[in-house]
Amino acid sequence: MEIIEAHYADDSAEVLAEIAFWLENPRCAANVPAPLEVIAARVACLAQFFQRQMADPDAMRRASSAAGQAQATAVEQALDILQQQGVTGIAPETLDRLVNQATGSGFDNPLLRAEAAARCYVQAPGAVIETFEEVCWWHMSAVSLAKPYPWSSRELTQLRGMGVDLPDTGAVLARQARAWLRPLMAARGRLTLMLPRDGEEVHPAWLTLSSLFKHPPIIDVEGVLSGTAAAPGIAAVPHRPLPQRRRWWQLPAGAIQGWDRAASFTSLDQFFNNPCQWAMNYPARLKSSAMLEVPDDFRLLGNLAHRMVEQLYRHDDALSWSTQHLELWFDQAVERIVREEGAVLLMRGRRAQLEAFRMRFRVSIVQLHESLRAAPAVSVEPEKPLEGNTPLGALRGSSDLSLTLVGGRQVIIDMKWAGNAKYREKLSKQTHVQLAIYARLVENNTSAWPAVGYFILQRPELLTTSDTVFPGVTPILVPGASTSLLWDRIMATWQWRRTQIEAGSLECVMDGLEPTAASEPPSGALAIEELNPLYNACAISRAGKPAHERDLAFHQRGRRHRQNLPPH
Repeated sequence: MEIIEAHYADDSAEVLAEIAFWLENPRCAANVPAPLEVIAARVACLAQFFQRQMADPDAMRRASSAAGQAQATAVEQALDILQQQGVTGIAPETLDRLVNQATGSGFDNPLLRAEAAARCYVQAPGAVIETFEEVCWWHMSAVSLAKPYPWSSRELTQLRGMGVDLPDTGAVLARQARAWLRPLMAARGRLTLMLPRDGEEVHPAWLTLSSLFKHPPIIDVEGVLSGTAAAPGIAAVPHRPLPQRRRWWQLPAGAIQGWDRAASFTSLDQFFNNPCQWAMNYPARLKSSAMLEVPDDFRLLGNLAHRMVEQLYRHDDALSWSTQHLELWFDQAVERIVREEGAVLLMRGRRAQLEAFRMRFRVSIVQLHESLRAAPAVSVEPEKPLEGNTPLGALRGSSDLSLTLVGGRQVIIDMKWAGNAKYREKLSKQTHVQLAIYARLVENNTSAWPAVGYFILQRPELLTTSDTVFPGVTPILVPGASTSLLWDRIMATWQWRRTQIEAGSLECVMDGLEPTAASEPPSGALAIEELNPLYNACAISRAGKPAHERDLAFHQRGRRHRQNLPPH
């Protein structure tokens, strides 16, 4: 210990904590399940370790670290699923089986992936569907042939009689053999076949070819690459690295069109704060997979809460309901809505999360209801469509709650699941762009600016800039500020960005890319905010799972790594 303290000085405590974490952990007998929480914490640390090693300058070490990180992450995800199902311990045999499943198939070698300026490639010969001037079949080694079915002839007959399409093994083998011919037949000018070393089993397609030719010439690859004289048809290809990340992307002036399309807050938020993200999502229309996926807990709970409020105020007489009536309705409605739209909360191990949501949101919806009744509101329209023409072009959106008060004054309330401090700061700094856009669309039809505010659902709080609407609510007052002045700043920001984009300049606002002089907004415009990279398909972000409090010293060394992918 003294040697470590002398060598690492100020970092010695952290180093000792890591040694204790890995070497002095509690032991379990072979016949006693190990605590799943402890194992998950160590697997998470292992995944973080490999993640950091992926920055190694050596390509081979990066490749092995990528394999280790992928396999550790697979084990981590499997353990996480077990924890969500309420499992607290795991036996040695089960853990070994889980690790074998995660690591048994190995990992794709990143050195074999296509890079910048790579030509067309496929991983299966049957995927070649068009002809090429030159075809290179790399590593024609032995392949697995179609295996016979595990059922008996009688069982196969019964399955086919019930309509199950099970082709004969011979037909499957014939189809596989036809797929092997596709690359051979696709070569119009040159066909290069890379065979394994002498003594290794070769691909059946090569056996077929070699039977058609007498002593086909075979050139040793190592001899060609190490020889001084260039072999016929072999030429050196200069290495072209991937483009470096850069703050600004330059396109031809006028390349981006479509300014006449209707915009929304989501598109304007990206347009102002990260134009390259906006360009990928809207003008380029690059979209992620349309396959359904279960949202994370944050979005799931927020969606359920929004749905509850929407259904509440779809009742014409909801504003007349007493607190007791509302609570009775809530207890019945929450069961149905969770079954319909949040059934994952009914899984084993998630009961506590469901009950916490129920108890917390029961208080929130009552407080929201009482605030609206005290305003007093005479009508509430949930999810009200808003649209109109503005100096920014056509805009559209949907307000979570649109209130009409006694006397006809309008109020726009946007509901957020969490973020009390965040949205309080937006109002105090006059950066509540979403509310300002909705207010402008209301002003289009009423010629009067509505009051605006946020209602935070997780920790119920009504945040507003108006001091005359909600009794008992302390407003966030900013001297000399108003929603109309914020709208003027929005228009100035829009004009600044549009001028840049029409000239072909797209700013890429991401962590690690330093701003330039052109990144500074003009006077009277909004300040640029860095958007959450989790919602940016151009950025990949991974953060390690938090472990025990006592493991904090170790986890602090594993920082988040983001890799920004440049355009191809």
